[in-house]
Order: sequence, then structure tokens, then C-alpha cells
Amino acid sequence: MKYDSLKKSPNGMPTWDSLIPVVMAAAIADKKWVSREFKRKIANSIPLTDDLRGLMVQSGESLIENRVGWAMSALKKAGLINQLKRGEGEVTELGEELFGKHGMKLSETILKKQPKFIQHQKMIEERKERSGEPVAFEEVAEENIEEAISRIINNHENEMATELLNRICNEEPVFFERLVVDLLVAMGYKGTSGLSRVTSATNDGGIDGVIEQDPLGISMVYVQAKRHQIANKIHRPDIDGIRLTDLVLQYNVGVRIKKTYHLYDVDEDFFAEG
Repeated sequence: MKYDSLKKSPNGMPTWDSLIPVVMAAAIADKKWVSREFKRKIANSIPLTDDLRGLMVQSGESLIENRVGWAMSALKKAGLINQLKRGEGEVTELGEELFGKHGMKLSETILKKQPKFIQHQKMIEERKERSGEPVAFEEVAEENIEEAISRIINNHENEMATELLNRICNEEPVFFERLVVDLLVAMGYKGTSGLSRVTSATNDGGIDGVIEQDPLGISMVYVQAKRHQIANKIHRPDIDGIRLTDLVLQYNVGVRIKKTYHLYDVDEDFFAEG
């Protein structure tokens, strides 16, 4: 299948469901494979730009390999491929039959009609009923759950960073000076046994904060924090508002973690030991 014929996200990355026949064709050709190498092989066979090939999901896996993995997962749910021991996989008789019938037109719609896939969805619905969650199955065509979570988190962090910047600009100058010093401490400039302080408002010689990087104060960092209006363009090496709030979020200064969610995946190494 040519790249031009694949359904794509707005950024040009093939959607995971468009990769179903691509994965199946490779599986038919290889008969058996090791999952990690198989995903990488398929990803490398798709003619992506360097920018697209370099895109990552939040877990650190490449986006295209992640989408290949979701196509493989759908094929497993439907019973077209099997996961064996030691991270190996193989094509089933059903897989050969359906690919022989549909070829590169094999789709998610066809997979969902397979008894094994239907049974899988029934188990998901039963789990949701027991936990009190809505039973309706959410369709995610262009992105998988990890991509969706990453996108939602990024959107929330952008909103939070914008709110933080507005709050910072509405505070007194001494607050901004303390924020910058606290941020530098969180970034590790204070060392393990050093001290930090914001200087007094007067007679500070233009210095707004001091960080002693060792107990004796031999190594010092002098801080000058100047707050400009949001609309002003700041030239390097000055930190602008966007960069500042990115660092504030990254180092948890002035914010708190409200809740932590875990996204689980099967540990293939664990099952490979069997």
C-alpha cells in the first residue's frame, strides 16, 4: 500500500486503523515475528518525513510505531494474529482467510464483526458495568488512547501555563523575584547544601536574588529578575513568559499535582520468561 493511499491525521501521520492491512500484509509475509522488531520494521517501511518519523508519544515510543502497535492489537483482538511466548507472534488461519478475501481493504469494520472481537468488547462492557462507568464504547479513529491522553494533557498544560503567566504579571515585583529564585533552586542551581535568598528591595545594587551553591558561599549565583509586559518581545538570553511558565510547570513551582493516572501496557519481557 502506498503512503498516498493511507488515511492520515491532519499532520500527515497515517491513522492506526489505516495500518491494519499494512500490518497484516507484513504478518502474512513473515509468518512469525518478534513484536518489537516487527513494529520497527513496518514503521521503517512507511515513507515518512524525518519530522513525522521523529514524533513521539508521552511514553517515549515513536508515534508511528505506537500506531502500528494499535493496529496489531486490533488484529489480535479479532483473532487474526496470535501472541506467542517470548514476544513472538504469528498469523492465524482466520487471518490468512480474511486477508485472502479482503487483501488491502481489510479494515477495522471487518475486524469488529469477528466473534473474538465481539467477545472482547463484551468483557470490556462487563468491566464498565461493574465499575459504574458508562457502557458505550468510545470510538477513536485517528488516535489511540495514549495519543488522546497526551493531547488532552498538553491542552490542559497550555491553559494552565497561560493562567500562570497572567497571575505572575498581576503580582508585585518582589513576588516575581522570589519566583525566579525558587525556580532556579528547583532546577538544581542551589546544590545539595547551599542557600538562597531574595535581596531587600533597596540597596541591592540591581541584584534581586542570591544563590549560594555551597555551604561556605564560595560559588555564588547572582540573579536579576526583570518583568516585562506580556506583549513585549524578549531577546535571548532573557527568558520570555512562555519559556518561564514551561519551566515553572516542568519543575513544579507554584503548582501542585492534582492527580496521577497510570496507563498500563503488557510487560512483554515478563511473558518472554515463560
